[in-house]
Parts: sequence; structure tokens; C-alpha cells
Amino acid sequence: MNTPSTDPSQDTRLKIGAVANSVGVSVHTIRKWEERYGAVNPARTPGGGRTFTVEDLDRLVLIKRLADAGHSLRELAQLSLDQLTKLWADNPTTRNKTVVPEDTTPTVAVLGARSSRLVNANLSSFSQIKVVATASSLESLSAGVEGRAVDVVVIDSPVLTKSSETQTRNVLSAINAKMGVIVYDYATRVDLALIQSPNIHTLRAPSDAFALERAITAIRPQSATQKPAATPSLLAHVAPVSPARYSDAAIMQLVERAPTIACE
Repeated sequence: MNTPSTDPSQDTRLKIGAVANSVGVSVHTIRKWEERYGAVNPARTPGGGRTFTVEDLDRLVLIKRLADAGHSLRELAQLSLDQLTKLWADNPTTRNKTVVPEDTTPTVAVLGARSSRLVNANLSSFSQIKVVATASSLESLSAGVEGRAVDVVVIDSPVLTKSSETQTRNVLSAINAKMGVIVYDYATRVDLALIQSPNIHTLRAPSDAFALERAITAIRPQSATQKPAATPSLLAHVAPVSPARYSDAAIMQLVERAPTIACE
């Protein structure tokens, strides 16, 4: 059965399109597995859209693999993630078969002082992502990634606002990255719901580097070697963003000094 998790990476919000893409099925199939079999129990945005956790994605990937191997969807949907993992490990079609997968390790760039410190302090610990550059400014990051393909860019945003999506699209375009992860401290549910781009995801500030790594691998593009397409026509129609009243550095100082507050 699908049970709640206290893993900080479960704060990652994955849109149904990204989940379907990672599992290798249609959006309609994900909805059917939920409604007919109860395979997952995604949260809903104020607008009614489904949002999935990393654990939901892990479950759906295993259910797809096991169903393809001949297991019943109805029975698979009732198993825990640990049970699904063991069942897949015991599957005779995979136990005696050596598979050499394509290298799909996502390349990652990091924009922001706090996430850069977190990533740089744990570079030797990462096994599922490849960090190509970290920087506190977009200008420095652009110079650091010059000539390199970037799959995912992680962006510090202490306070998520209605302009965060536009700012993130500008960063994606500037360094030719495929997907963005906004790491935030504070956000209203309304502002979270305003993030509509399928290639932009949000993550509440993780407590450790492992949570950030899991979040990135959960939303990585299908092919790490496929070059992203430029989107000048999209950005040409985006209205300029009003300048922030306070800098990110000033906000971060307030965040680090403030007591813990129970909020989204």
C-alpha cells in the first residue's frame, strides 16, 4: 500500500506529465492506475492538478516493469514500495540478466549561494548526478557552463512569487538547460500552483544533499545526451519582471536568523 514518508525529498512536487514521461506511459494511464487500482494517491493543487512525490514515481516505475513482466496490476497496486522492490529483484527475467544501460546521469548546474555551498561540500558523495558548475550569479554560471550540456539547473529562491516561473525560464534559456528546480523556503499554495511549465519543478529547501540529489534524478530528462532546444519565441513574449524590493542575499540573512515557522 502507498504509505506516507518522512523523507525530506518527498517535498518534491512532480507534475503528472513529468511522471508519465519517466515511467514510460501516457498521462491517461497514470490517471487510470490511480482511479481504478489505487496504485498511488497524489496530492492535489488548489486548481485540482495532481502532484506526485519521489516515492510515487518509484512505485509507478516498478509497477510498470512488473506489469510488463506479467504481474497483475490490481495485485501490484496493493504492495508497499519495499515489497515491489523485492519482487522486482526476485524477478527471474532480471535476476540472471546483465543490463548495460545508457548513461543517463543528469548534468546539473546550481545558481545560488546556499545550494552551491551544499553541493560543493558534497561533490564526492554524489553518484546519480554530475555537477558541471555552481555560482552565485547568472553571469558566473553562464561562464562556468560554457560549452557544456546542462540537463537540470537548481535555483535558490528564498521566497517563491508569481514571477519565479518567468525568472526560471530566463535562466533556462540563458544557459540552454532543459529543466529547472526552484529550491524555496517560503511559498503559498497559490504561488506553487502558478508554476505551470512542465519543465519547472519546486522543492522546499532540503535538509541534506541526498534529498536534493533524489529530487534531481526524479525529474531528469529521459536522455541526458539530447541537446535542449532554444526557446527564444517563448521568452520574447514574456513581460519583464519587476525588480525585487529586497535582494536574495538580504532575504537569506533573514531566513537564517529567523526562528522556525510552520508554513509551506
